[in-house]
Amino acid sequence: MDCPNCHQCKHFFITFDSAVPYGCRAFRFKSKEIPSRTVKQNSGHECQAFTEKGQRRPAKETPTSKD
Repeated sequence: MDCPNCHQCKHFFITFDSAVPYGCRAFRFKSKEIPSRTVKQNSGHECQAFTEKGQRRPAKETPTSKD
C-alpha cells in the first residue's frame, strides 16, 4: 500500500528551508522527502497521524454600498 498523501493532511506544511522543504506538525519534524515516506522508512509502519484536511470555508462577501 502507498503512503498517505501528505498534501491532503492537515499536519503537512511547506518550509522556507530548501534543504528540508517539507514538514509534519503532528510528529514535529522537517524532511527532504514527503513526511509519510520518512515515517514509513524509519518506523516500518504507515503514518498514523494522517488527518484529512477539512473543506475550506468560502470567503465572506463584503457588503457593497448602494448609492
